Amino acid sequence: HFCRLLGRLKSNYQLAELVRSANYTEWVLLSADLARTAFANPDYSPASLQYILGLWSKLVAAVPHLMRGGGAGRASGGGGSLSGSTGDSGSGSGSGGGSGGGSDDAPSAADVELERLGPEVVAAYVQARVKFSGVTGGAEGISADALQLHDECEAEVLAIPGLFRFGYDRTAAGLMAVWDSVFGTHRALAAGAVGGAAGVAAAGTDPAAADAASAAVAAAGGDVALALRGSECQLAWLVYILAATVSGQSFGLSATGCTDETVRLDAELIRRVLQLLDLTDQRVTAAAAAPGTASRLARCDPRLEHALLFFIQRIQTSFLSEAHGMPSPQKLTGSAQRGKAGGGSGASAEHGTFLVPEANVVEETAFAAGGGGSLGVSFAAGGGGGIPAASLISRLSGTTGLAASIEAGGTSKLLGGMSASGMFASKAVSGKQARFLELWRLVGRGDHTEVVATLINHMATGLRFWGDVHTVINRTLEVLEGMAFSYSAGRLLNSLESVSYLLKNHGPESFPFLALQGNGRARTRFYMCLARLLFLGEDADERFDAFFAPIAATMDAARAPGAAAARTSAVGAGLSGLGRDLRGIVRAAHNKSTFNLVFDSIIASGRIEAVVNGIASWSDVPAVCNPLLKAVVEMTTNRGSRIGFPSSSPNGVLLFKTVSQAVVAYAKPVLSTPIPETDAYAARFKGTSQAIRALTLALSGTFCPIGVFDLYKDPTLDHALEGGLRLFQSIPHASVHSHPKVAREAFSFLAVLFHSHLDKLVQLPLESFQSLLAHLNAGVNSIDDRVASSAAAAIDNLCTAFVRGQHRTRKDTAGLRRQLAAQPTLFEDVMQLLFKIVVFSEASLWTVARPLLSSTLAACVVKPAAWSDFSSAMVGSQPPEVRPRFKADLDKLMTGITRSLDAPNRERFTRAVHLFRAEVLTYVQM
Repeated sequence: HFCRLLGRLKSNYQLAELVRSANYTEWVLLSADLARTAFANPDYSPASLQYILGLWSKLVAAVPHLMRGGGAGRASGGGGSLSGSTGDSGSGSGSGGGSGGGSDDAPSAADVELERLGPEVVAAYVQARVKFSGVTGGAEGISADALQLHDECEAEVLAIPGLFRFGYDRTAAGLMAVWDSVFGTHRALAAGAVGGAAGVAAAGTDPAAADAASAAVAAAGGDVALALRGSECQLAWLVYILAATVSGQSFGLSATGCTDETVRLDAELIRRVLQLLDLTDQRVTAAAAAPGTASRLARCDPRLEHALLFFIQRIQTSFLSEAHGMPSPQKLTGSAQRGKAGGGSGASAEHGTFLVPEANVVEETAFAAGGGGSLGVSFAAGGGGGIPAASLISRLSGTTGLAASIEAGGTSKLLGGMSASGMFASKAVSGKQARFLELWRLVGRGDHTEVVATLINHMATGLRFWGDVHTVINRTLEVLEGMAFSYSAGRLLNSLESVSYLLKNHGPESFPFLALQGNGRARTRFYMCLARLLFLGEDADERFDAFFAPIAATMDAARAPGAAAARTSAVGAGLSGLGRDLRGIVRAAHNKSTFNLVFDSIIASGRIEAVVNGIASWSDVPAVCNPLLKAVVEMTTNRGSRIGFPSSSPNGVLLFKTVSQAVVAYAKPVLSTPIPETDAYAARFKGTSQAIRALTLALSGTFCPIGVFDLYKDPTLDHALEGGLRLFQSIPHASVHSHPKVAREAFSFLAVLFHSHLDKLVQLPLESFQSLLAHLNAGVNSIDDRVASSAAAAIDNLCTAFVRGQHRTRKDTAGLRRQLAAQPTLFEDVMQLLFKIVVFSEASLWTVARPLLSSTLAACVVKPAAWSDFSSAMVGSQPPEVRPRFKADLDKLMTGITRSLDAPNRERFTRAVHLFRAEVLTYVQM
């Protein structure tokens, strides 16, 4: 809480105000000491670190806006208050006296203070995270345990970009030195892991790295695996830090801090993480190619994999967008579609061919490696620690003439030289695009398309080899989904040959995690991402058949007579996977053209028969049946108005028939078996709610003229309604309201039925109809707004139909009168219930007002004195002293309200109900 208070202090006051306070110098020094102490004791209050980092990020972010020469008076003379006026920028005096004494171009004391303390806080944070992540005394450090909390780690490092980019030359040099030391040790440990401690000592050509690796093994008690895991935890923290730091870059020409030097430093940091990414891929693919190796050491620690995925995500969100300078795929000429697995510097399609990166380009400065496997590090006083830009360009590209132009005129001449030499595709490259392209050229891995292909190859490798670690699979798919559903990034990915390879090789034989139990949701997400990438392409029509071919073959086999009925585990697993695959693909269809493409391959082709047969044969096995039902639900979900067919097309009727067949196929066997006594939701109610939901969406959709079924004596609609109602009535009343998900689907179904199919409901037996009304009466009292709204809508439709049926004959008029004859006080009871909800509960008035008016009018049709009798009873229930006031408010409620259900009258009544409730709640007795 104290660290939160410090963060709010900077949020509530400008830095100029803080500088002018009497004790600013003491406060900022104590804040720096607090930060260093907190970093050195990460187990004391780990949740406070992000607030401390956030405070310092806010402080240094305000330095460029601090008026030069002002505010120094707080160092001498004192007396300034925190809330004092900002003062005159020219005099530089604080509110309590003292003189600024400096010129406008000279840095103020506050600048100097923060420029000194900022890098010290950065150094303390990096040192602590690296030190406490290593292995000491044969055990992992404290910070290694913190890596288990992935969300907290990400929230912590996302507070640092502003701080780490303040004095970026010093910070980046220090980060590179620490990284080079840790990565060298890690590479030696990974290379010698199979050979044990002796192998570590003999691995690599860098004696310093080999010595550090041997020391790390000794600190781990001779356990090479533990030492390797310790180095991976250190690298995980560094990857988090580097990813967050690099994501603070902005390519706007007027962006503060975006210079040629910062672009170069960002490229150096990105290049180092890509080296680690290549190394992790090489380890796992090499182990797959040689099963006799120590496979337990092949994969990196899951915490490091999470950090690398965070890096990929930050690259996507911060760079892969045309708003950030990325050229559109159409503008990329001279950059043929790269990135097919095995192309460029990424992993190959088969095993991720590893290209060993060259020695580090940036010279080690500022940090020194300590003994015993731990790091004793300190930032140098200044300097970037890197080689000159000209030398860097010469090493990366071998273009000595271009390097000379950089020495003479900086990056501006570099960009002109590259344009003249054809290194840029277009001479009309914007400044933002120029910086973007320069960044990836300096990374030294080709243009941004090749870097993105490397990232995609890494995620594909992860999906191949991390199938048994659900957290890694889910995080990988989360990052892939972010790319696929980002328009700019998705179009870029769609142009890569590595993605084209994925779209042609996506079955369980290529990605074993698809067949593992527990990865069902991940399977749906995987196919949703792939289909989304496919649909972003302009040639989706041409490529979809090849993409869908394996799934089509599975459906064709499953629709063969008796195929789905074979009760074997292989058949069940195949049908379950089919349902998840279809759901993901249909979910990715975001417009009419893509939905019609999927519809033609699944429903119009007749392959949907495989799904219906699977539902009928496996209705008693939720693990198989529920994914198939969810696929049917997805096909009827009109997300973004994607379901639309030409007037001459029968597809709408085909879609409704498909839903009807699925509901009937599920209901027939399910209703013949008793409800399990244990875990009834998972065993029965979940599947039932999905079947009801599919029917609700089909009935409420506008894609099919449902009336044609009755017109042409087609029983499809009657069979669907009968199956849906029987499924609903098979759920006990208490179970409906005790399971929120079931209640929402059930009451949405009732709302549709009472709106569009009341003529069929009133033909039900009296007991069945009264049971539905009992559900509605309970539903309007629900604390779930969705349930209460659906129940209120159903009641309003019922009452409205009765009122309007008095003036003209409707299909449901005779049936309603028959039901009313058996329950004469039906509408009067509903009116009293709704009115008591208005007065004595906190329900939404917008939900209750509409059915209250229609039920009141319906009650008055049956019994003209219904309202007057009820209002008199309500007044009599109150204490004598408030009865006159309550009666006056009841009369005012109905003033100006006519016996009409048109929109203006409903609006007047709703406003009157709001005023009535606000008034009576001040005195009415509950």
